[in-house]
Amino acid sequence: YVLKSGTGAAIEVVSSSGRSTGTPYMLGVAYGGGAVASDVAAYVNGAVDTLTVSTDSIGTATANTAAFCLGASDPGKSGGTYFPGKVALFAMFDAKKTAADYKRWASLGRYL
Repeated sequence: YVLKSGTGAAIEVVSSSGRSTGTPYMLGVAYGGGAVASDVAAYVNGAVDTLTVSTDSIGTATANTAAFCLGASDPGKSGGTYFPGKVALFAMFDAKKTAADYKRWASLGRYL
């Protein structure tokens, strides 16, 4: 998961849980707007996902007017990478969700 500022600084965290081809997952990433990687939380099927920090260089939280991108890294640019699967049912919220939120949604047996 990568969060970039408009200046090129970034927070990048890597999931420690593996994924199997052909298996659907409910993935959730919560970011509270802070300037450090510890402000990012991730969930897989409602369970907390352990993250490894790759980059932690935003420094200060700022408003970001860059385009939102789901499923790609720097799309359209040389060296951009794309998610090689399918994304279905996407939701974005205006507040950081908790582990209890993701657990509840996963327990419903359906996604938003």
